[in-house]
Amino acid sequence: MTPVRPPRWWLPLSALLLVLAFVPWSRWAEALEGVLPPLLILVAPAPALAAVAAGADWRAWTLFTALWWLPVVSWLIWLDPQLGIPCWLVTAGIGGSWTLLLGWLLRRLRRRWGPSLFLWWAPVVWMAWEGLKGGTSLGTPWCSLVHAFWRLPVLCQLAEVTGAGALSAVVVCCAAGLARWLLGRRHDALQAAFGLGLLAGLAFYGAARLAAIDVAAGPAVRVALVQPNVPFADKRTADPALLLDDALALTAQAPRDTELAVWPETAVPTHLAELPQYAEPMAAEVRRLGLSVIAGALYSCRGDGSWEPARVNAALVYAPDGRVVEVAAKVRIVPFGEYTPGRRYRLMRSLARKSPQFFAAPRFRAVDSPVGRLGLAICYESIFAADTRTLVRDGAQALVAITNDDQLLQMGARQHYQQAVFRCIETRRWLARSANGGISAFVDPAGRVVAQTPWSARAVLPGTIRLRGDRTPFVRLGPWCWWLALAASAWALFGRAPRKRDTM
Repeated sequence: MTPVRPPRWWLPLSALLLVLAFVPWSRWAEALEGVLPPLLILVAPAPALAAVAAGADWRAWTLFTALWWLPVVSWLIWLDPQLGIPCWLVTAGIGGSWTLLLGWLLRRLRRRWGPSLFLWWAPVVWMAWEGLKGGTSLGTPWCSLVHAFWRLPVLCQLAEVTGAGALSAVVVCCAAGLARWLLGRRHDALQAAFGLGLLAGLAFYGAARLAAIDVAAGPAVRVALVQPNVPFADKRTADPALLLDDALALTAQAPRDTELAVWPETAVPTHLAELPQYAEPMAAEVRRLGLSVIAGALYSCRGDGSWEPARVNAALVYAPDGRVVEVAAKVRIVPFGEYTPGRRYRLMRSLARKSPQFFAAPRFRAVDSPVGRLGLAICYESIFAADTRTLVRDGAQALVAITNDDQLLQMGARQHYQQAVFRCIETRRWLARSANGGISAFVDPAGRVVAQTPWSARAVLPGTIRLRGDRTPFVRLGPWCWWLALAASAWALFGRAPRKRDTM
């Protein structure tokens, strides 16, 4: 049976459901965040897959792309008074370009295999596409399907073996089964049953692993997360000395047994360790408090000769005696947020002069702190599985993320936060996450949120992390499952064509 012409509402409906899956439902009720996004994501790809199986053209897919990406990153509009709208359009354009590539891959797959076998291949190709989108310099893991399950760790534990992307393939398999129902094949329930069976298998595996994982293993470190909740716009114009005094005053409120205080990204947006008017009072107060501090600040670096001052976005590690013992600089700097692409060239130089410009550190490396060897991820770096995997392979016994989420609004900040949870499962490491505004939190190696601050509260959040030295299969082997999906997709898309296509 040849599929009928797809209804016009299938692709817009799919885009709407994808957007709703990443809405901050906890603004209304915390419980909704663990229920609605997973349900929406299980359904959302189905109309899109049914439309492609029924022969949707590239114009319909382009509309789907715009309806998905323009709203889901709309929080970028408020990121910067001058560059907010260009940043939104560029980011939506990058995400949209990747989604257009997905449309091309799916349509080619459908032409080669026919509508029924296409739906069996779609989960593999979708997983390979998400890996490409999230693992390249011009891509982003933002809005990967798996992230909607962050509140359901029982379904996410396989990430320690395969990486988080395998769950996306299971989701698309379930959605493909639903797509068959939309196409009028109500008796063809094999793929839906297979997908639901895989979900059940993930749940059984997750329950077994959650019961077996000893999250209390390893030496304990008492940590205090400092969340000043200074609006980003105010921080730009505030006196750095006042911001330093404020952060130190909050740190002094930490419990007496605190061993490490973690400040957010650019808590003091100046050269904290290099200018005497800031370095001396900082060192003196750290000595008085008698604890280690990780402080987000700026630090000088060697640039390329075309931009002065040359600086990096850094995390400074202070020992209890007030000395800076390590500096971890940000490696993955954000286009348009921290640097303007092409700023060396005359055409872009004038635009670049209107916003702060940073340079990137050469590589990711774990740092030796007075409390142990830590993997420090600054802002955007905490959402890339390859980055935290590199830190753990370099000896990181726990992960520390510092970020500046207050300017992202709730939608962007929560999307950022939920992605970091999967880094704990993949590496089996504790995470201490300090945000200037938004959400600071402790997450255990099973991906369970142990404690978090209320949204954009001024707070000091005490907690305990533990130092671990074990390595998961994902840390040892990398994204091997994704490589298999990529190889299978390449064969399905470009290998020897089947002799006879199937029909619905």
